[in-house]
Amino acid sequence: MCVPRVVAVFVILLTVRADERNDRYQWEVTWEPCSVTCSTGYQKTSASCKDVTSGLYVDEHHCAKHSRPDDVTLQCTLPDCTTKQHYPNWYIGSWSPCSTTCGYGYQQREVICTSLFDPDCSVDNKPPVKKACSTGVSCGGTNRRQDFTPDYVEPYSVNPRKSSLTLDGTPVEPRYVAGDWSLCSITCGLGVRTRRVLCKVFFTPRRLQWTVPDRECYGLKPAEKEDCVVEECDDPLDMSLNEIYGTGENFKWILGNFSQCSRTCLGGQQRTRLECVREVDGTIVSPTYCSNSLKPVTKTRVCNDIPCLPRWRVENYGPCTSECGGGIQRRRVECVREVRSGTTEILDDYRCPDPIPISERSCNTQFCPAKWMTRSWSECSGTCGPGVQTRRAYCVKSPVRGHQVTVSDTECLGPKPMTSRRCHHLNDCFATPQAAPFIKAENYTFIQLKRSKKVKLNVGGRLVLLPGQSLTIRCLVKNFHRKLIFWSKGYKLIPMAGRVRTTFSGNLKIRKANPSTDAGTYTCMAGSESVDVTINFHTKLEARRKAKEMKNYIINKNNIFIGVPPQDSNGSLLTERGVVSDPQYNISKKYIFTTGAWSPCSVTCGSGNRRRNVTCAKVTEKYVKILGDRECIKMGLAKPQFIEKCSISFDCPIWKIGEWNKCSRTHCVRDGLGQQKRPLDCVYTNGSIARLEVCNQAERPPHKQECDNHDCMSMWRTTKWTKCRPLCAKTGFKTRILTCIWKKTRLPAWSTCKTKARPSLKKACQPHYCGDHCVDQSRYCSIVGMLKMCRLREFRRRCCSTCKRLASLRS
Repeated sequence: MCVPRVVAVFVILLTVRADERNDRYQWEVTWEPCSVTCSTGYQKTSASCKDVTSGLYVDEHHCAKHSRPDDVTLQCTLPDCTTKQHYPNWYIGSWSPCSTTCGYGYQQREVICTSLFDPDCSVDNKPPVKKACSTGVSCGGTNRRQDFTPDYVEPYSVNPRKSSLTLDGTPVEPRYVAGDWSLCSITCGLGVRTRRVLCKVFFTPRRLQWTVPDRECYGLKPAEKEDCVVEECDDPLDMSLNEIYGTGENFKWILGNFSQCSRTCLGGQQRTRLECVREVDGTIVSPTYCSNSLKPVTKTRVCNDIPCLPRWRVENYGPCTSECGGGIQRRRVECVREVRSGTTEILDDYRCPDPIPISERSCNTQFCPAKWMTRSWSECSGTCGPGVQTRRAYCVKSPVRGHQVTVSDTECLGPKPMTSRRCHHLNDCFATPQAAPFIKAENYTFIQLKRSKKVKLNVGGRLVLLPGQSLTIRCLVKNFHRKLIFWSKGYKLIPMAGRVRTTFSGNLKIRKANPSTDAGTYTCMAGSESVDVTINFHTKLEARRKAKEMKNYIINKNNIFIGVPPQDSNGSLLTERGVVSDPQYNISKKYIFTTGAWSPCSVTCGSGNRRRNVTCAKVTEKYVKILGDRECIKMGLAKPQFIEKCSISFDCPIWKIGEWNKCSRTHCVRDGLGQQKRPLDCVYTNGSIARLEVCNQAERPPHKQECDNHDCMSMWRTTKWTKCRPLCAKTGFKTRILTCIWKKTRLPAWSTCKTKARPSLKKACQPHYCGDHCVDQSRYCSIVGMLKMCRLREFRRRCCSTCKRLASLRS
């Protein structure tokens, strides 16, 4: 805002007589604003009576009338109105592009009143919202200037009870917005503090807010002034009482106004204030004057005994999603209402006033520290045999989340990643032809019961290990160089260094296996050949339970000793048939056949068969290895019987059928065909009835069949036509509901009618003439036009005339 430049300067001197210098109330002179906002106007003074002790303005009768300064009027000069127009009470937007691409058109802009008082936003001083424009390009035909009438946004009511305009489905609701409290007016004793309370309206489409007159807000306006006490004043004040008031002055306590309510809703309390006054004129003085007077009893009353309005409950922000490079902090924002003291209920968001508090914000926007990043390895440099692979390694930094920039290598900590390595090409470099490689694989299942120092197995099996076990898996290949063997897990090659690595002899070594990272399928690759091995893990508890089951099975059913067998005088292991020495674990292995439980008999009556699973396994204290039957047979063991005959009962029930009933019209199948049934039972030779499942299901006779029935005819059924819709339009339509039913029973026939002619479900009609009701239903429809909201159906209905006029201008 421009500061007025005063042409003449006057100094107003207040003459204060000697006997009035100690007066508590004095006149204070201030300058009023210039009468105009541009060019030349006038400016005058204003005198107010002020309490020197409290710093508050009081009624003029407290100050001496004969000493009141005379009003002074001066000329004030502001910048010329022709140089730049100023509209301090209007929000003015930017001009839109010209409405046409050739010839003459018009431009528009937003103009909204931002003043608290209507006279400041009169139509006379409102800036224009539309002006003519020329593109400078000829349209080739008539190139006449388009006529238009400027639109005005009148600063009238925006109260939802007075206006029907809606934005995004919710009314524009003005409400009071209170600012922060000021400091207390005095440093000790009873003072006053103030705050600014304005009535504001929120425009949802662009989240703008404007100040409107207080009459637009309904409800009780929050207090703009209240009492405040910083601290009690020092005792020396009492010593000066007689200097201000004479010894004959009398003071007393009186009941003042009620204090502010302790609660804004659900019932609070108010107490009357005690004020010390001088009996002569009722002037409010310091409470110290009434220290010897008897205080009256204060009154209490209930206030704000009304339901609480919905409000926003906002929690603290949570942790940032990223430590650097820009993250997001989120907090919980809920619409709640207090139903009783200390108890709230959660409501839908639309119940609380706009704007909605922000629930997310940016955090940790500082740069992330630099780190090394590598590209993929290149192809092997050689076409056969050994070669070299290279890759690019560079130092990157993330200034913004999701974006990376390359920086100097000196900014990265730690050694730079390896950029080259040796590789082996799968093609054979020898010219002489050789036989195709062959991988020797074993089909087995290895279940570990106790942890060993090391486990060595061949590729091709399924392993169930204990966590932390170290193992070596051999890949035995014929007609292939062992140094050219590769291992992979999924699509990732196993490196030749680390805890999980490929050895130079082509084996896979895992040190202290970890279930979370090492479980999965590993593949041995030799040229075009590959074989898998699967590694899984189980807990010690599961291993002990499995060992206990195996031990009981071996001791109880086979009478075989598990453990280190006795030795002869030469120190060699004493073995029986089927027992071999295992120098790797220094224990004996036993080849045995394990059997599962018998399955149920294959028939429910008479003679049938039952089966069980029989597997060959090596069983030791530390593991169980399930193999093919051939391994146990090679050790001289006989395979137990895995199938045997069984019989349940020789009296097998048979099916017994009855006569067909009449063809029913209540069970229609399709046009001209119904359904008939007959009884079906499963009975023994003695006449007793058994469950239907007991009889042979393959021989079960049918108990339902289709039959001819002329009552089974389907038809379309229609409802009555609806009224003509819409009620007010040039053309309309009527609709009805269509269902398929059986003609006789009226029961649903579902899809039986799909081959029949389908009646129409909709037909045209002529609605009643309602007249031309295309009028604006709100005084703010001009804003809707400027905001280009006519593309929405609800705004077109509420502001029909404005939107129709804008559409005609565009055409």
